[in-house]
Amino acid sequence: MGVADGKAGREPLPGTLDNGELRVEDAYVGLISMNDEERKPFKGKKVGVQIGTTAIEALRKMNVDIDLRTYDEVGLVFEDMRNGRLDVVVCDDPVARYYASRKEGYKDLMKVAFLTEDVEYIGFVFSKDNAELAAQVNKGLKAIRENGKEKAIRNKWLGE
Repeated sequence: MGVADGKAGREPLPGTLDNGELRVEDAYVGLISMNDEERKPFKGKKVGVQIGTTAIEALRKMNVDIDLRTYDEVGLVFEDMRNGRLDVVVCDDPVARYYASRKEGYKDLMKVAFLTEDVEYIGFVFSKDNAELAAQVNKGLKAIRENGKEKAIRNKWLGE
């Protein structure tokens, strides 16, 4: 078993799970309408986030008066942004960049406005019984980082 998870980079996992060696750095990104010229569009704005994510905690640390709106699924947050019911979307960097630069029906409507200072890591979690799979994934990730393919993939899919 192996899964990618934002919690994998924080601390050792209990029981039968183990962290992979390599992690991807991830920040929170705020997206705003293409028509909005403000770079930090917070105060008094309608800000959408997915329930159960640490994006909510990152926003609270900023200590700005916002109209926080929560959603069960991140796609619904983007849908409300597209339909004018939100001023700002805050979510993980890769998701935000994909919507803003690649996702049809969204890419021409919103832009990245800011990155938060909070950084998390997306890592891979493996069953302790499957060290061979963990080694293969770690080897593959290391190889694409070293040969530049990771950068090409991030550019293609995330517009970095």
